[in-house]
Amino acid sequence: MLFFKQKPVYILCGVALIFIIASAVGLIHYGGTGAQTIVLHFDAVRGADQFGAVSNLWELLGIMVLMMGINIFLAQQFFYKERLISYGLLGASAFFSFLFFIALMVILSVN
Repeated sequence: MLFFKQKPVYILCGVALIFIIASAVGLIHYGGTGAQTIVLHFDAVRGADQFGAVSNLWELLGIMVLMMGINIFLAQQFFYKERLISYGLLGASAFFSFLFFIALMVILSVN
């Protein structure tokens, strides 16, 4: 497949995959601390106002993997027609996996 042999595609997919793997490792390491309920949202005025379970974070990780898969599929479909759209989709996938990693680490560090 010529699609994955392109250097920008390889780098963007690799960066997104590294952040998703780092999120899964962080969730395995810090998520198994025994806390049944974790704080998902903290407001400065009202304090902690949204709670959830660790399984909610695993569901978010699954949604992130699904989004990355859809973006890679669409990038592969658009690669030979519009490369800019393809690179944009892969860049967005890497960017959102980075944001998910930061959000997950903040949620886990609060708990």
